[in-house]
Amino acid sequence: IPKRDWSSDVCSSDLVLLSYLVFTPVTDESGPITFFTINPMMEKILNFFLLMPLPILLHFIWITLSGSMLVVIGPLTSALIEISQRWIPGRVSDWRDFLLNSSGAVVITLLLRRSRLKQSQR
Repeated sequence: IPKRDWSSDVCSSDLVLLSYLVFTPVTDESGPITFFTINPMMEKILNFFLLMPLPILLHFIWITLSGSMLVVIGPLTSALIEISQRWIPGRVSDWRDFLLNSSGAVVITLLLRRSRLKQSQR
């Protein structure tokens, strides 16, 4: 039985979840829709971790993708999310979210590069 490559399935699932979390309107005609409330500190922590799976998945899907491209992709993705949230009802575009999303993606990218360098030195 041939081995199944799950990377595209995991990437697709992550993109669907990410899209739902950041692009779903949070208001309707009767007012705000609240599924649950998050305190401000927890929101910051979640924003930091939001884009962390992206560089990991890209690293495993495109092994030849350079670390510098991964460093650029995280902030670009975060900027796209924050810019598009300006036009989604109930969503707020915030520069702090951009910084937290970007820094989480960059931290993971740097850790991936470090582990890749250690593996190449062996």
